[in-house]
Amino acid sequence: MILNQTTLFMKKFLLCATAAIFLLSCNNDKKDDKSSATDTIKAAMTDTAMGPATTTAPQDSAAMMKAWQGYMTPSDAHKMMAMANGKWNEITTMYMSPGAPPDSMKGTCENSMIMNGLYQRSLHHGSYHGSPFEGQSTMGYNNATKKYQSTWIDNMGSGMMNMEGTYDSTAKTYNMTGTETDMMTGKEMPVRETLKIIDDKNHYMEMFETRDGKESKVMDIKLTKQ
Repeated sequence: MILNQTTLFMKKFLLCATAAIFLLSCNNDKKDDKSSATDTIKAAMTDTAMGPATTTAPQDSAAMMKAWQGYMTPSDAHKMMAMANGKWNEITTMYMSPGAPPDSMKGTCENSMIMNGLYQRSLHHGSYHGSPFEGQSTMGYNNATKKYQSTWIDNMGSGMMNMEGTYDSTAKTYNMTGTETDMMTGKEMPVRETLKIIDDKNHYMEMFETRDGKESKVMDIKLTKQ
């Protein structure tokens, strides 16, 4: 709730400040109107500091700032993600359908932390049956929900995959669940992903899809750090 109020605080502040600046620019040559615009800014700041117009008590600004600071500061989870920074070789195996021989692709990926160390961006490149492959994932740790969140896009589809999960320190495995679009039906379907940290230079990822209530493995990736 505090975080929602903080977000609203920022949006309202920016809207009010923008409106006040517009008034100042429109009345630049009118001294009397300048004082009116100044009053508008003060009123905007006062109204914003008090939060939305409700019958509840004003928010504790100190508590809001403390929560915001904690929300935007990289944690130990972010530092752990950063340990995977660098360039990796990938061997991707795809299981197209039950009973059919698997397909494979070689590629590379490069991980780096962005946005002050809050997110890890992974850029993937390879070649699939002569066609260039490009993918990008963004992974972060939400300090408020205490969960990892990730997105995935690539040049072989027009949808985005969104996942959320936790890290099992005993198994050294990230466990993520989410949804992606079934291109045959246009509907969202459940997906699950695990990423096991074998050691500092070897990771192993598996992905599963659920169709008609039945889960099946569709892909795995062996990653070796360069």
